[in-house]
Amino acid sequence: MSGKRTNFKIMEQKDFIAYLDDKGVPHTKIFTTTVLGLSVTKVIPDHFRLGNRVFETKTGNQIDPSTELTGIKIEPKGTKSLTKKQLIRIIDERVQNMGTKGVYHPKRLKPKWNSLTDDSKKLELFEKYVTSKDSSIGFLKLIKVNLCHKTLEAVIIEHPTCVDYLKSKNVKSLCIDKFSKYDHGKQYLIEKGIEPSG
Repeated sequence: MSGKRTNFKIMEQKDFIAYLDDKGVPHTKIFTTTVLGLSVTKVIPDHFRLGNRVFETKTGNQIDPSTELTGIKIEPKGTKSLTKKQLIRIIDERVQNMGTKGVYHPKRLKPKWNSLTDDSKKLELFEKYVTSKDSSIGFLKLIKVNLCHKTLEAVIIEHPTCVDYLKSKNVKSLCIDKFSKYDHGKQYLIEKGIEPSG
């Protein structure tokens, strides 16, 4: 085996996504435009050593990541809402992986979540956490070290259609308000194409 380095700069979108999937790296896709009006897809890997990449939506070719983007989110044609099962899986992955050595361990939330077998009860617990006016200890600890994407509230920001399965209709604005109180939170919202509140 040669120690040849992967050249991310020349990868097309499908190859970059395939690489992330192969390595098990979670990632977010944002569909937006450049300031010149070109439709692009920004891929944001959830990994400290992998930078964001921007691809032309139509061709999948990579463009210079320093190209100025409008940050306005565009829902691609045919975007489907999450199913309830997909949402439960996303929340489950978040609960199982939000523990961060030396920062936070969800010692109350994780056992409570793991003990539930009914999907409706799981969604109730999730909603209780994200709609609480007071930020949880986990949220505060993770946001302090700029790990906004590991919070439960980030599920609402990254998967806005999930609110279809929740009782509270202002859950997204509650989460935006929580993030907006902190510098790292504001930056996270801006990266996701959302204007911080206040």
